[in-house]
Amino acid sequence: MRQYLWPTVLCLILWLLMTAVFPVWWDIRYVPNLLLAGILVLAVTDISFRWFWWAVLAGAVLDVEASLLFGSYALMLPLLYIGVRMTFLKLVPADRIYLALPGAYIAASAFLAIWVSVYGLLARQVGWPIEPIPVYTSPGAWVVSVATGAILTLVIYTAWLEVLHRVDRPLRLRR
Repeated sequence: MRQYLWPTVLCLILWLLMTAVFPVWWDIRYVPNLLLAGILVLAVTDISFRWFWWAVLAGAVLDVEASLLFGSYALMLPLLYIGVRMTFLKLVPADRIYLALPGAYIAASAFLAIWVSVYGLLARQVGWPIEPIPVYTSPGAWVVSVATGAILTLVIYTAWLEVLHRVDRPLRLRR
């Protein structure tokens, strides 16, 4: 049970920051997707694939929060989790994670934005009575949001490693 406590705390804190704290300071278009950043950090540090279900749960929460057709986030976040985990496990050495993690956030944000747009268009073509959300309403806001999210992903990763090192056994890094 203890192995699921810290990922739960991380996801709840990031979700609260993303939905309640950051929109007070910034316009909602500039708020980065901190839950995506947290899922990417969990994917990079997950050795035994035990935190995968947080990607599924986070996708469902983001679908409900954004009032989107179910599957907009709930399908893509688990796929991103698996893709990032396998990429970092096989291709990225442990000493290059700090360089590759912001790039992973930028790529994941782009894939997620494209997926939400395409999924909405496909659902509309099939006959679902929904309007696809305009993901790229302001390219400048998207760039600022993604750049802020990439930097905050590194902050979350560093804090997460510190928490794991302090309260749990030290994280074993790959060669």
